[in-house]
Amino acid sequence: MAEFAGTLLCAKTPNNTLAYTNRIYLHSTDFAAYKGAAPPQGTPADEVLLSLTGDSGKELVYSAQANEGMKAGTVGLSGPQRTALGLELSAPMRATPYKPTIDQQLSTIRLSCAPYRKGPLTIDAQQLADHLAKKYTGQVFVVGQKLMCALDPKQLLKLTVDGMEFTQSTGSHLGQLHGGLTKVLPFKGCSNPDFKVEKEPIEARGVQQQSLFTSDFDFAKLGIGGLGNEFDTIFRRAFASRIYPAHIIQQMGISHVRGMLLYGPPGCGKTLIARQIGKVLNAREPKIVNGPEVLDKYVGASEEKIRELFADAEAEQQSEGDRSMPVWKSTSVSGVQFFTKSFLGDDAALMTESSRLRPTPPRHRGGVASMA
Repeated sequence: MAEFAGTLLCAKTPNNTLAYTNRIYLHSTDFAAYKGAAPPQGTPADEVLLSLTGDSGKELVYSAQANEGMKAGTVGLSGPQRTALGLELSAPMRATPYKPTIDQQLSTIRLSCAPYRKGPLTIDAQQLADHLAKKYTGQVFVVGQKLMCALDPKQLLKLTVDGMEFTQSTGSHLGQLHGGLTKVLPFKGCSNPDFKVEKEPIEARGVQQQSLFTSDFDFAKLGIGGLGNEFDTIFRRAFASRIYPAHIIQQMGISHVRGMLLYGPPGCGKTLIARQIGKVLNAREPKIVNGPEVLDKYVGASEEKIRELFADAEAEQQSEGDRSMPVWKSTSVSGVQFFTKSFLGDDAALMTESSRLRPTPPRHRGGVASMA
């Protein structure tokens, strides 16, 4: 059977609302002709997958629907669709029914999100994932493809396909979304502080698990002796949970220890531990602060100085999200600077930044306590 193909002229979508569906639109007679010639495509009954090719030779696959607002012989495309195909209005294009294959079924699709309009906007990642799985099922995508989406009239988004994984090994660059089979992972893909994505899945960004220690790490070369129990506590409480990928930790409901408080009399090795561990971690050098630098005679000034210590780590977390280094890597503070017996009254400010302390360390001996 010969391939059914036709030439259609580029036009705008019948109305602005339809531009947010990532579909293209045909006159009912054109739709009936293509639908009748199309092979099984795994799409709803009122849709047909068409492969569009412009003069530039670029080919993309879109799901088409009938709309009486279209003229016969034309196809309605949104702005991002026309840009992707390199087409101007009234430009001709070749349209053929597309036949997806079983190896093009997607197991996962990652989508970066950005607001379509200026102004504050907060969206729910799970709500968006459910919306895309329901409304975009059967559609075919390619990495780098841009599309528009509307959760409601006020939640208008620009999406970009960041990555795709297939149900089986394939060399295809095209992937078909199936609502019941494909896991949709949206995430914030811009630095706009007014745009927030709540409940963003960690694995959406495709973050790779980083090695905790440098490649030449040798515990025996730390140069610290007689503190075996303290090191056991530090590695068990602070590092053990970080061996596993972040999305696994999130699914299991595990909370990382956010910091370690080293306490004891002067000269027992608190600052040395902080410095030496900082050298073997696959991270930045620790930030070492002396206690007198934090103390201030004015009420609230000491707390403000402590907050400033964590400012760079907080800024990186907000801008980079899960791709940033955790706070315990970015800012490491030796307990002697804050928590010798002369400065125990100032620990409330640090607890505000990192979390509350448990248990409260006794003042008469040294040891390690975690901040959860």
